[in-house]
Amino acid sequence: MVIAQKSSENRISLYKIVIIIISVFICLIALEKFTPVAMYGDATVALTNLKAHDEIQKYENYSVEIVLLTEEDLEKLSNDQLVVYEGLTPGVYQITFFSVTDKLLVIYDYKSDKIIRMFYINYL
Repeated sequence: MVIAQKSSENRISLYKIVIIIISVFICLIALEKFTPVAMYGDATVALTNLKAHDEIQKYENYSVEIVLLTEEDLEKLSNDQLVVYEGLTPGVYQITFFSVTDKLLVIYDYKSDKIIRMFYINYL
């Protein structure tokens, strides 16, 4: 009787472990759908898509900095530079092409593949 009871307890413990593993696996799959890459696209892909636009091709050999703008970023940046960041929604990219003499600041929406704003700055 004691052996049968332990066997039954082992099966219940094993069942609980299997349920926990399956639950963790389902949670990981669900979380993956809400990662920045899943929601806003990979930065490398966004940059590649942006470089296909005619307006950007002459900056192809420039150094590049790319930032996915969050709500917090936009709140802070719009306080400093309202003209550039006003009215933007989180999830757009700020892509800066720069050289020694000039830079191009681009606000790019990966989802719609549209350039929202561009600002050219000449250092000379």
